[in-house]
Amino acid sequence: MRDALTPSRATAILHLGSAALAILAAAALDVIAAAVFAVPAMNAARASAGEQSNPGAAAFSLVSDEDLAAEQRFEALRANAPDRGTRALEAPASPASMPRITLISPQPGASAVVSPLRIELAFATSADARILPDSLRVRYGLLKIDITERLRPYAMVTDRGLVAENAAVPVGTHRLFLQISDTAGRTAVSQMQFTVVQ
Repeated sequence: MRDALTPSRATAILHLGSAALAILAAAALDVIAAAVFAVPAMNAARASAGEQSNPGAAAFSLVSDEDLAAEQRFEALRANAPDRGTRALEAPASPASMPRITLISPQPGASAVVSPLRIELAFATSADARILPDSLRVRYGLLKIDITERLRPYAMVTDRGLVAENAAVPVGTHRLFLQISDTAGRTAVSQMQFTVVQ
């Protein structure tokens, strides 16, 4: 005899259907994003960690004019929003055992840089773990636009760091949010901000 469809079973079926649709939609968006932002793989010789920037090599687009415009519109909206009495809180210092991201290039505190630019990061973690290069995420601006897949084909990413040459970025002030995890399940988040003058 077939079980009767009770209201609780019907609700459970609806929830499962909604979850399946959400998963399918997310997968479709990933496929579309990969198609839109697909770029050719970088020559292995250019990915050498010790290589200096090569001005003659073709630049790749890390941040588009549209990304910059969207970020500027968002920042303008935030600046004009009424003050709700909130304040930024500084994150507590990370314990020594946490993974770390050290910004090497563009140099932290540099007043201005020229595009295309070299991006270099160093990763470190405690002796009982190692960095997972595939966990790298790079997001652009306060909108947190994921640009990881634009960068990855042109970057050499290892458990010790990242080097990417000739990243084309439009004139303006830019903020990148960087994230990396280690085998102990800990995640480091860092921010890189720089101004491109030409």
